[in-house]
Amino acid sequence: MPFPRVHVPEVMGLLDYLVRHSDHSAPVFDLAEQLGVDFDHMGAVVRAAEQLGWVTTPGEIARLTAAGESVVTQNASGRRDATRARIAEQPLFSRVLGMLREGEGSIDDDELLSDLTIHFPFSKAPALFRTVVEWGRYANLLDHDTRGKRLLLTES
Repeated sequence: MPFPRVHVPEVMGLLDYLVRHSDHSAPVFDLAEQLGVDFDHMGAVVRAAEQLGWVTTPGEIARLTAAGESVVTQNASGRRDATRARIAEQPLFSRVLGMLREGEGSIDDDELLSDLTIHFPFSKAPALFRTVVEWGRYANLLDHDTRGKRLLLTES
């Protein structure tokens, strides 16, 4: 399953919102309504947090996990570290990081876009690409050279 096209602040905002509730949970529909977000998009934000192990969704209720609580209590650097560890294990990011390692730290945009098209045929490859770049940059795992049209591994 590809990672949903959501932004880092949206997922972090969801975690911050949930931690403020006494039981650290809320129905997804209520989250969308209270935060003024389209229900489908809120579902995507919740799925992203779920793929990272930061929430569970029993019965359409988003519930913060212990890992999610840990992320919320971190400073900005700690949140980046936690994100780095989690996305490195997520299938989409794991695949891209593997390609970068095999490519000696960089790959052409077109090569990655072709791979995404083949392995995630029901998703829009350019959107997945933008997601990989955004989250990878946030987690200090990779960068993108727009001029050279290459994805670059930055992890140590």
